[in-house]
Amino acid sequence: MGYLSHKKKEERINLFLNTALFLTGLYSFLVLFDEQGDVLDHFLRWHFQYYLVMQVLFLYALFVKRFGRSLLFLFFILINFVMLSSSGNLFFNTASEGTTTLNIIYQNHAKEAETIIKQAYAEDGEILALNVDKPLPPVYDDNYRLYHEEAGQGSSLILSDLPPEQAGKVSFSPKRQASYISVNKNGQKIMVVNIDFSNLKKEEEKNVFKNLEEFVLAQNIPLVIIGDFGMPAGMPIFKNFMIRTGLEVKNRVILSNGRQWFNPFVLPTINVLGYKAMGLDVVERLEKSPSGSYPFLFRVRL
Repeated sequence: MGYLSHKKKEERINLFLNTALFLTGLYSFLVLFDEQGDVLDHFLRWHFQYYLVMQVLFLYALFVKRFGRSLLFLFFILINFVMLSSSGNLFFNTASEGTTTLNIIYQNHAKEAETIIKQAYAEDGEILALNVDKPLPPVYDDNYRLYHEEAGQGSSLILSDLPPEQAGKVSFSPKRQASYISVNKNGQKIMVVNIDFSNLKKEEEKNVFKNLEEFVLAQNIPLVIIGDFGMPAGMPIFKNFMIRTGLEVKNRVILSNGRQWFNPFVLPTINVLGYKAMGLDVVERLEKSPSGSYPFLFRVRL
């Protein structure tokens, strides 16, 4: 490569990195101070993906030996790490010293129950949380009972091989319904709430999360909420919900909406929420179901 060609290449690299640094700094500043998300709704929703892009830029700066710029990228990475980790885990599940575990299998867009029941037998699943697009026909199984009172009708279903102390449905809006079940595992009472807020519209958010908050605060036993919240945990309305209820995200970031095994370009909206003492040992995607979606196995530690 000639001297002029080499010089132009170096200038292009410098221009690219300088532009990327300016945009990264501007993005970090705006996200840090736009607490209500009024201006940067899109950028807040995709915050984790932008955080990953910053890491790629940092590595590129190292590769081309722009060490000063790489340090600046590292500075912005740390700022965004603090912002993201304030609302949830990034790469690791929350550990717990509890001695009791509860295996919960969660699936959206389910079209039948037989396959997930077989998976539950294989994985020692105890609670099966299903959300369906169309009503399922009645399912009869010696251990997993689909129709526990009111918890087995409609779009949100709970199956369980543990005897329920309470089961039912709750509506958070005309189109957003959840099923719940209370069980006793090794002397510990726990309520599992199964939600599906996928494709949650902007105008629904405030009312849905307000009603969910009221439901959580009305319970007098520990609970775990599992499902698709329709937005990442870093969104202001989600963060405020967790602050007011005392719930925390227990899982690492899950880059899947259940439709694909893994997709880095999907919003991390599937989460497991629980109180401080609760932990999460396992997040595992199970074999694809006939509906084309992947069930998740969550092993909660009580």
